[in-house]
Amino acid sequence: MTDIVERLRSADVLIVKSATDLRSVVAEEAAAENEKLRAALSRAKKLFLQDEPQKAFIELCAALGEKE
Repeated sequence: MTDIVERLRSADVLIVKSATDLRSVVAEEAAAENEKLRAALSRAKKLFLQDEPQKAFIELCAALGEKE
């Protein structure tokens, strides 16, 4: 996972796409990261319910960009 939290706390969040598109580039990136994490959480939940907690943990670590 990119370090989107640090970018959200920085002045980068104020950078917009263009004069006609006032959406924040960093906010768009954060939204995409959030969607990836939601999908990973959904997959991990299914693995937990299938009694596969280790696979669920690996799934979540991968989504966060962490190593086991």
